[in-house]
Amino acid sequence: MRRVLFVDDEPRVLQGIENLMFDVDDEWEVETSTSGAEALELLAQSHFDVLVSDMRMPEMDGAELLNRVRVAFPNVALFVLSGHAEMRPLLKSMNAVHRFLGKPCSGPHLIQTLRETAELLSDLEATTIRESIGRVTSLPPSTPCEAIFPPTRERLVACVESDGVTALRLLRAANLFVADGVAHSIASAIDHLGCELACDIVRQVDSVGFAGLDQEVIDLLNDHGRLVALGARALAGEAEYADQAYVGGLLHDVGRLVFYVTSPESFRGVHPLETIELEQHGKTHAEIGSTILALWGFPDELVGVVRDHHNLELAVASYPSVMSCVALAEDLMDELFSGHPAQVRTMMDNAVVEEMMARIRPVWENR
Repeated sequence: MRRVLFVDDEPRVLQGIENLMFDVDDEWEVETSTSGAEALELLAQSHFDVLVSDMRMPEMDGAELLNRVRVAFPNVALFVLSGHAEMRPLLKSMNAVHRFLGKPCSGPHLIQTLRETAELLSDLEATTIRESIGRVTSLPPSTPCEAIFPPTRERLVACVESDGVTALRLLRAANLFVADGVAHSIASAIDHLGCELACDIVRQVDSVGFAGLDQEVIDLLNDHGRLVALGARALAGEAEYADQAYVGGLLHDVGRLVFYVTSPESFRGVHPLETIELEQHGKTHAEIGSTILALWGFPDELVGVVRDHHNLELAVASYPSVMSCVALAEDLMDELFSGHPAQVRTMMDNAVVEEMMARIRPVWENR
């Protein structure tokens, strides 16, 4: 049975949550706390899988509690349950939380989210990531972009498109406040947030947990993602999903960055064999990356792109699509990098491959 701790300074809110959770008492053991200090005591006394905290609390607010928990109890998944009236207080906690839930939160939505979380945590049980899941509420960005002042829309788009982690942070923030759907592209995320708030998010730096990491490794991982993103957009051409293909390319290897953040001492380079990943971590970077994005609440399509980006059979069968543009762009980029024929050359008509390569090559040459 999974265990969840709800923290809110209003007893009536906690009573309502207990009532909502009554129907799943065979799946979840529920504990409640009215303060951050009490919550820390409960966490020290026994294990919890998930912590769900309000933001506005006296003495110790939700942001401080979440940051303390991610350091002291890194095996706990961290959620915020709060109203969306004020963006900035919620964004203050973004680097320390996996998922945001809005008040009022319906019982079915809360229960479904917890069930999905239980499945994701179970999927991570046999991996090196599970015991440090709290360290994966955010990731280290590439070298900061300085050319965003004044913060015009065009400058912000260019800056965010240059760094996968910054794009992740912006998309998470936008989807927190999007009432009419999901922000699928970087430009739409900026439009939803506004330039001023988007600029503040871009400039946020998570100071917890990344000391001692090699910025060169982070930059190399990001550079690869950006190159594949440009290639995926080139393959998509004028298709309406071109911007989604770019985001998919930018984030396709996020699992490698997760491996580096959680186990820097055993990191085997930017492109290790999947057999080495399985031996070291229990999962491949594609599996870990997709699981983390799902835990963060990203849409299924993006999760699928990250999970399947090495599945060339699926890419060929589904071409053209977001996932196929990402997978084929990486395969063709590998040919240009290594000089060895792309795997897809044995799976598709050569004329089609050459047409794709004609779109990819200029991206490679102008990298």
